[in-house]
Order: sequence, then C-alpha cells, then structure tokens
Amino acid sequence: MNQDNYPQTVQTPDEDEIDLLDLIGVLFKHKWLIIGMSGFSALFIIIYSIVSLKLPADKSYLPNTFKPYSTVMINDSSSGGGLSSMLDSSGLGSLAALAGVSGGGSSNSALAEKLAGSNTFLDILAGEFNLAEVYDTSESKFPLTDLRKMIKENLRLEADEATGTMTIGYEDINPELATKIANKMVELLENEFSRIDRDSNTSQKALLEQKIQDVKWEIDRLQKEYLAFQSRYNIVDLETLAEGLTTQVLEISSQMIALDGEISSMQDRIGMENPRIIESKRKKEMLESQLRLIQEVGNKSQPALNDLPGFLIQEQKLKQNIEIQLTVLSTLMQQYEVIKLTDRGTGPTFQILEKAEVPEMKSGPSRGKLCIIVTMAGFFMSLFGAFLLEFWQNLKQDPERMKKLRGEV
Repeated sequence: MNQDNYPQTVQTPDEDEIDLLDLIGVLFKHKWLIIGMSGFSALFIIIYSIVSLKLPADKSYLPNTFKPYSTVMINDSSSGGGLSSMLDSSGLGSLAALAGVSGGGSSNSALAEKLAGSNTFLDILAGEFNLAEVYDTSESKFPLTDLRKMIKENLRLEADEATGTMTIGYEDINPELATKIANKMVELLENEFSRIDRDSNTSQKALLEQKIQDVKWEIDRLQKEYLAFQSRYNIVDLETLAEGLTTQVLEISSQMIALDGEISSMQDRIGMENPRIIESKRKKEMLESQLRLIQEVGNKSQPALNDLPGFLIQEQKLKQNIEIQLTVLSTLMQQYEVIKLTDRGTGPTFQILEKAEVPEMKSGPSRGKLCIIVTMAGFFMSLFGAFLLEFWQNLKQDPERMKKLRGEV
C-alpha cells in the first residue's frame, strides 16, 4: 500500500497558545490607556471625596456619620429560674411544677432587640425628635413605613454574651441628634424592663401565694388523715408497739417451751392423768390462745402483730407525704421572700452602665478605603479595556474573521 496517498500530519505550534510575553507586550502597548484610566479613577474619587467632605452634612452626597452608643447590662436570670434552682439544689427538681415556674426562659438580650425594633418604640422616637421632617418622608408613598425602616436601619444593638452587656447606638449625620436618640432608646428599654419585672413579680407573687395556700391545705389534710389513722387503730407509735408485741410473743413462746419440757418430764414419772400435767396443759392452751390473740386477732386497744407490717407501710407513706409537702412549703416560702425583695428593687434586669456621649470622631464613611477600591477598580477595568482593544485591532486585520463577524461567510 502506498503511504504517499495519506495526508502527512505536520506538528505546528498551537496558534491559540497564550504567551506571557505577548500579554506583557499588549499591556505595554496600551500603557497610556491603563495609566490614563487608573489615574482618572484615582483623581475622580479623590475629588469626589473632598467635595463630599466640604459640603454641608445635610447636602453632601457622602456625609460623615456619627455613632454614639450606650452600654447596658442585661441580666438573663429570672425569679422562675431561681425557684427551679432552689428545688434542684434541695433534690426536689421534679417538684418545680408545683411552683408553676421552670428554669428555662428566653434571653432578655433578644427581648431587648425585639423591643427596640418594635413599631411602638420607633414611633415614639419619630414623634419626640420629629424624624419625619429630619428624613423628609413627606413625599414618600408609604411615609410611616419608610420612616420606621430608616430609624430601624440606623439603630445599632450589639450583645456580648460573654459579659452580659449590650451596646445601644444610633448612626446619623447629626451627632447631637444621634446621641439623644440613643439615650432615649435606653430610657425606653429601661422603663419597659422595669414594667415587665413588676408585672412578672406581681404574677409570680400571686401564683406563689396560691401555691402556698394549696400546699398548706394539703398538709392539713394529710395530718388529719394521719391522726384519724392513729385514732382508728389506737396507735401512737407503731414501732414501739411492734417492739412491745414482739417481746410479749417471745415471752409467751418461752413459757410454752418451758411447759412443754415440764409436761414431757412429768409424763415419764407420774402419767398423763396427773392433775399437775392437766394443769400444765391448761396453762399451755391459755398461752396458745393468748399468742394467737396477739399475732392474729388483736383487740380494740391494739392491732394484731401480723397486721403491723401493713400499718407500718401505711404510716410511712403518710409521714413521707407530709414531709414532702413541708419541704415544698419551705421552698415556696423562700421564693416568696425573694419575690418580695425583688419588688423592693433588688436585682434589676436592665442596668445602665454608661450613657451615650456626643462623639467627636466620625464612624463613617472611610473615604481612604473608598479611594483605594475605586482606583483598583479603574486599574482592572483598564486592563480589561487594553485586552479588548487589542482583540479588536487584531480582528480588523483578519479579513476572514471579519467576514464571519459580519455574517458574510
């Protein structure tokens, strides 16, 4: 077969391969474009920033903003958690339900954030500081909704779970106004938490009073039941009674054993019909009757010995129930005293550590960062423009590709 009939494959360099030197050459070729666009971007953003700084704050398109903030401490513990802790420490955690409270609860820090963003608080701020006029929402389609949104966006609440503190701030171009709004928000939160504490304490106090009364009634009922149990069976101390009856049984048993020995010894000497043997048997029968009476029958003055285990169990249950209720009553009384102390103002949930002061330094915007970002963006756009321009020039020099571009092929 003639191999000359087949086309020969010629190894040629890949025309689409990108050479680093070519890229550098393109950049050098369009260096003035790159320098010009980068320089223009830098000059533009610098002038833009300077002009925004020179204009009055209310007319500037990029005004300085200030963020004064207050620091508060929010205590997440509650009276309900205190009662549950006391019950747990006394080994009666399962009885926490009797107090109508539990150890768990939502975070007061989360509650503070929810309250600060509520429409009620936002409307109070808007009304007191005339923020509708400050933010000029008169021409808005939804003035109230937009105003609330603006205020909420400017509020700054940051909770620190490690220290239990929260910073409450407000960001605005007017530092005096921002300071007043931040302090007013702190005041609103303090008043609201005080009201919640009072209402919660009042509710807890009423609930505890009812629970204490219920437990007292239960203790009284159990004590009456215990006294009726003692009166019904004429029992004062079951353990002492059991010891006495056991002693009597042992004594009677000893006497019966002695009589058995006496009867056995006399039978061998004097016979069964002897009056002494008959008397001994009669005494033994009396002792057996007495023993049966003590063990199985009993009398009005005391129960039978065989019935005492059941009575002991019943008595122990009654005593145990009374002791449990007394322990619960003691714990409830302790918590009741805690609630009364809280009513007197001890241990507030919301405490102001530091009020907001008018800031001397702006919080934003960072014009330096803005200049760097815009300059870098202009530089990268100029690189893209240089490669795009080079591609277009090469395309125009290739008639075949231009025909394809115009759709002539």
